[in-house]
Amino acid sequence: MTPPLGKRSPSDRSSNAQALNEKATDIQTSDIGTNRRLLVVDDEAAIRIILKATLELTAKWTILVAASGQEGMSMAQTEQPDAILLDVMMPNIDGITLFHQLKEQPTTQHIPVVFLTAQAREVERKQLERLGVGVILKPFEPEKIAIQIQELLGWE
Repeated sequence: MTPPLGKRSPSDRSSNAQALNEKATDIQTSDIGTNRRLLVVDDEAAIRIILKATLELTAKWTILVAASGQEGMSMAQTEQPDAILLDVMMPNIDGITLFHQLKEQPTTQHIPVVFLTAQAREVERKQLERLGVGVILKPFEPEKIAIQIQELLGWE
């Protein structure tokens, strides 16, 4: 029989803390969705690097990256990713324009999109949600973004 929390010895509490830490580590490095291919389209190199490293490590997904809307469209057509994580504010072809272009093409219209945006105003977020897509706000928490993407896309 396990003694109540207040009656446990320091060694019992230490082993419980260790078990909790191990469980947290297991969750952080668990294989939450193998064989997924996600295309990240963002003009900021630092964001692409962080997302690629984080999602490959925590989710074990294959991460493809594009630095512009034009490159993102080309990669979406040739690579056929399972989903696209798309920055809203980019030069030349912005995320919303690219989203509409993707939905107009028979080869890419089926690919789900999640927007990544620094536009934290409720009006902009609701506008994006009306397009039928998920929205993740910048700055995001790298250790939680895989779970957010998974939940928005309904990936088990």
